[in-house]
Amino acid sequence: MEYEVLIFQDGAGFLAEVPALPGCRARGETEKEALARVRKSIRSYLRSIPASSQILSPLRVRRIKIGRARESGDLQPMPADDPVLQLSGLGQEAWQGIDPDEYVRRERESWA
Repeated sequence: MEYEVLIFQDGAGFLAEVPALPGCRARGETEKEALARVRKSIRSYLRSIPASSQILSPLRVRRIKIGRARESGDLQPMPADDPVLQLSGLGQEAWQGIDPDEYVRRERESWA
């Protein structure tokens, strides 16, 4: 039986994760160590689930692009011509001079 394993590298070493087996992962100081440990994790995982359980294998792996991370960890802003950004801020003029806390207080009083 074969499983696809995703390998991630971080400051603590390597993480090997099996997408088809939720929660099945292992860490190692090297990629080789992480793979050896995840093999053991797969065996333990398969022994722990009922025989009737269905294990889904991914049909395909796709790569998607969502934006580049900045140093702060935030995504870069969307382009100014994005339709969602063109809608942002609409209706703000209706709220000019209104204190949100006062508005909520009055609304709550009207319910009593």
